[in-house]
Amino acid sequence: MVIYNALPCPTEPEQYTTYGTYFDDAIVEKWKALGDYRENNLGHNLTLEELCREAKEAEVLITGWGQIPFSKEVVDSLPNLKLIAHTGGTVAPLITDSALYDRGIRVLSGNELFGKNIAEGCLCYVLSSLRKMEQYLGEVRETGWRQSRWDTKSLFGKKVGLISFGTIAKHFTKMLKAFDITPLVYSSHMTAEEAEKNGVILASLEEIFATCDIVSVHSARTPKTLGMINKALIDSLKPGALFMNTARGEVVDEIALLDRLKKGDISAVLDVYTHEMAYERGEKENPYKDLKNVIPMPHLAGAVDFRKVIAKELCKDVRRYMAGEAMENEVLQKDLARMTR
Repeated sequence: MVIYNALPCPTEPEQYTTYGTYFDDAIVEKWKALGDYRENNLGHNLTLEELCREAKEAEVLITGWGQIPFSKEVVDSLPNLKLIAHTGGTVAPLITDSALYDRGIRVLSGNELFGKNIAEGCLCYVLSSLRKMEQYLGEVRETGWRQSRWDTKSLFGKKVGLISFGTIAKHFTKMLKAFDITPLVYSSHMTAEEAEKNGVILASLEEIFATCDIVSVHSARTPKTLGMINKALIDSLKPGALFMNTARGEVVDEIALLDRLKKGDISAVLDVYTHEMAYERGEKENPYKDLKNVIPMPHLAGAVDFRKVIAKELCKDVRRYMAGEAMENEVLQKDLARMTR
């Protein structure tokens, strides 16, 4: 079996690359044990021409962020391809039409694994905000002890609302059970039976925003969800509420959110933004960075060291595929509609 890893390998020792966050020598050896393992040594994400040349013999293709989409042209240029192992979460940006599935090519991704990892980040964010970690840490670093009124909150007893119920929200719900919380959930697809099975209560957006102490957004970015969290919903948050977005910035009316946060009567944890690439490049200033009632994180809800777990689990699934067994991280065509593009 020919396995081609399309993630760009480091071109010099100690170079920080996405590849290095997923693969070390021990993990590469696990992949080599499966067959003829080859790597992308060109130092960049492959162009169409390069991918079709370098991976032409591949039966298994390891992909990552920045991978060109699998159009019919690409699929037709990879005649031996049988399985894609995507190290990211969503594969929706990679699959622009049905060409992959029409040819029977199967798809793996780290979506389920990332969901558990990001849910852990959500719990960290909520607890950090409720305990005002940033504020008191700053006071101790400056003076040696707290200077403001002792004003922290517990997660126990809080009413929590989840906007959409995908992989992350599912794992977050399991973690919230440790705090005796049964979340309210807004979902456009969940049935009453599914809600009962997952231990959540179905509710409207309006009820969640008006009544919950904590509102956490988990919606994929799709044409239907753009701007879904609008000004009316944001204005209806009760004083003292915590708003968290670890999904996508475009799902929220960020102007309305910023206006409400500037009033100072709610707090927020934000991990995603509409203009985050502009913030990263210094082309725009993050408007939340100086607000004391906001924890503005730079898209880091997932812990980086967990990526090596994903690389190992995908490797196990390829071994299962080779043995004719069911794979644990397979993405079916029907799953794409709920993934962010």
